[in-house]
Amino acid sequence: MNELIGRVFSFETHVFPNESALYNQLASHGQSPKALMISCAPTGSKAQFIRFAEAPQDWHGSLQTSVSRYRSASGVELDLVAAVHVADKRYYDKLNAYFADRDLVLYELVTDGSSTDSARGMSESGLSVVGWLQVTAASLLGLRFQLDEIAYGASNFRHADLSVSELQAIMAAKQENFITLFVAMASAQLASEQQARIREDLPASSFTTMALLSALSSEDRSQAVKYLLGKELGRSGSIAIDPAMESKLTLLGDRNEAALSALRDVLEQDQARTISLFFGATHMAGLERVITGELGFELEERLWLAAWKIP
Repeated sequence: MNELIGRVFSFETHVFPNESALYNQLASHGQSPKALMISCAPTGSKAQFIRFAEAPQDWHGSLQTSVSRYRSASGVELDLVAAVHVADKRYYDKLNAYFADRDLVLYELVTDGSSTDSARGMSESGLSVVGWLQVTAASLLGLRFQLDEIAYGASNFRHADLSVSELQAIMAAKQENFITLFVAMASAQLASEQQARIREDLPASSFTTMALLSALSSEDRSQAVKYLLGKELGRSGSIAIDPAMESKLTLLGDRNEAALSALRDVLEQDQARTISLFFGATHMAGLERVITGELGFELEERLWLAAWKIP
């Protein structure tokens, strides 16, 4: 998503103004478009955890994330709460109200402290760049940043992710750095998208040259660009990363294992009857495989929340 936002901003501020005459001609007379960019957005499984719902009007729709409910033979209720890290304020308000009624919320956050404040001071780890990109994306799209809106200090919230030091130790053992981490993630997503194209089960990308030109020429440019971004993020929910590949990705496999380890501890100690795993949509497919396989939970229902409402 961060790369996608950056490319759109660059196109809007530099490329489009300099070549506006050419693009106006293309918009008027048409041309078979090529894909402008490939999303490095959340990936999912056949069971989608993020989607885009279109509305009848032009440039109207909503990016939605799921709350998937599972139940064990002993009656424990477990929800996988998929998240996007920048969204409308009302989306986070609804999540906060929902979380207040849960016995336990196991949450995602790479940090060495117990509060979100420590997550903002990780310049030496390299993660601060990601945080800056997310905050910038929120500002450009008129959205809010998750760390500013979710009530992480609630008594029923429990950290279930790697700490910064744990992540750095894993990276050192694998001889990785933050550049190789994100390159590996992007490569896995690209390979998964190519496989989906071969299977012919991948929806067409909304990010074509003509679609972006149309958005930039519309009366409400920011709304139109937000619509295209939301649609592309929703499209990516149909792309599945191979489980073997996923397990090798530090940002996915190792962090999912941290979440599942925390969940197993809770289940073994019978500490809660209603549990939520609150992680980014990218993590959901891998988590679902384990909880419906090894842990024996069965899916009951999948509800949807509007993260972005456009307009």
